[in-house]
Amino acid sequence: RDLDPLGPLQTSLETLLQRTAQAMGYRRMGVAIFDPKTNTISFDLFYGHHGQAKAVYTPGQGVTGQVVQTGQPIVVENMASDPRFLNKALGRPKEELHELAFVCVPIHRTTTQGTPEVLGVLSADIPRQERRSLDGHQAFLEVLAAVIARQKTLAEMLGKERGDLARHRLERADMRQVVVVLLVAHLEPLRDLAP
Repeated sequence: RDLDPLGPLQTSLETLLQRTAQAMGYRRMGVAIFDPKTNTISFDLFYGHHGQAKAVYTPGQGVTGQVVQTGQPIVVENMASDPRFLNKALGRPKEELHELAFVCVPIHRTTTQGTPEVLGVLSADIPRQERRSLDGHQAFLEVLAAVIARQKTLAEMLGKERGDLARHRLERADMRQVVVVLLVAHLEPLRDLAP
């Protein structure tokens, strides 16, 4: 797919999701990509879920679709009681829905023409907690989503200019640095948010 930015960066992003989820106490994390050609949103990467995603969303459908449609983050304080949360893609057990909150933020960038473009979403299943704490997790995930969007943009720019070698170097070098810088700079002040 044209909007499959995760090809060369997939391994690095999987590592990023794993390290972030473990450090922050997230039950699951996922990256869903919006494909404007098919008008669908599919979870291409996740941590904490085994197997393939069971469904795709369209803009406006469920929390994921609403975040893609509006470009605004959504915090669900209780998965079980929020009708916007459809639980289609990952099929969480019903008993688990009562224990978890869901934070979903857009992955977006500004195009070279200066218009905003939503690439997809970054989401996390988080043990239920006070709204103030969930807002802190939202802010953290927005920083992480910006890093992912930046990496996609840099990979595209370098790939066009220097071919696949530049893309490969970006994956191996820059993403490792991003993981380290992000974890050190942003996890320390948020450590009290982790359970």
